[in-house]
Amino acid sequence: MKEKPTVAVSRCLLGENVRYDGQTKAMPQLINQLAAEFSIVGVCPEVEIGLSVPRPAVQLVFFDDSVQAVGIEDAELNITQDLLSFADNFVSTNPIISGYVLKARSPSCGLGTTPIFPGGEVGSGLFAHRVQQQQKHVPMIDEIRLSAPLVLRQFVEAVKSYAKTNN
Repeated sequence: MKEKPTVAVSRCLLGENVRYDGQTKAMPQLINQLAAEFSIVGVCPEVEIGLSVPRPAVQLVFFDDSVQAVGIEDAELNITQDLLSFADNFVSTNPIISGYVLKARSPSCGLGTTPIFPGGEVGSGLFAHRVQQQQKHVPMIDEIRLSAPLVLRQFVEAVKSYAKTNN
């Protein structure tokens, strides 16, 4: 039997209590649908760079001509380089990833939905942005967009197509 394509999914969506506030954003129905089609690898960049659960909240801030992930209450907390290094390492050590389902509005994982302060612009979380730069053709989506049945079907087909031609 042929192996299922592999999809990386934000661990908070898998039901793990890994968010900054110690909570989860579990989506069991969506995850069950994905698990029927794919092997799933969980990813939580903030935990995997060594931050605790719970942990101080971070936000994206335009600072020194770049977007950085810094603490909301403690601006000295800057996890930018750690997140970028983790993304580089994740991509290089997981070459079989054929798709990503990431947490919307996350400073690590958001895909064009994360607020950037000051000014009210939105962009991608640092992990998501770095992975997008390195894996331009790998399908990536957030859980909000994926909740539409047609979009879910399109994502499943895009991942299968990518896996067929790249793995």
